[in-house]
Amino acid sequence: MQVEFKAYADDYTVGGATEFEGHRFADFLGDADALAVQDVNVRALEDGRQHELPAAVIEIEELCMVVAAGPRGNPELRVRTRAYPMRAEVGPYAVAGYFHVLPTADPFAIVRKRRVVALRPVRIAFDVAGERVEETHDTLLLMGDKIEVFELSSDEVVGLARALEIALNLDRQAQGVAG
Repeated sequence: MQVEFKAYADDYTVGGATEFEGHRFADFLGDADALAVQDVNVRALEDGRQHELPAAVIEIEELCMVVAAGPRGNPELRVRTRAYPMRAEVGPYAVAGYFHVLPTADPFAIVRKRRVVALRPVRIAFDVAGERVEETHDTLLLMGDKIEVFELSSDEVVGLARALEIALNLDRQAQGVAG
């Protein structure tokens, strides 16, 4: 299936479309070494220059984060989780969002083990040509080896408590649980 692709690297952002097979983009991304992207738009963080390309191969090791796209997996396999408000630094990006783990799990131990770490919902901030840019995404996939800081935060700092409530209600509806 073809899905919209948006990613953040150390010195550029990239968008386009990519093919993916599977039930969850996070699993697909965690197993990939590179992604073939079509209708590519690359923007340099340093000066904001943009380039359009018909196609490109993006090496996963170049990426700091990827916006999740496509299906979120089988709703019947979802389990109850606890949402921890987190703050992260991933390359040149400041990230604030909710990390969902089993209620009894240690979120820091899980982050150390995963190649891809999902935050949902999430807010990011970064500079393009000296101007601050802020974006909000439903789900952002952080590349584990690019995470420099990952620490507990607060709902106030994350600033997405209402978005989290909406996301949790949608998950309950998908599982057939009364909210």
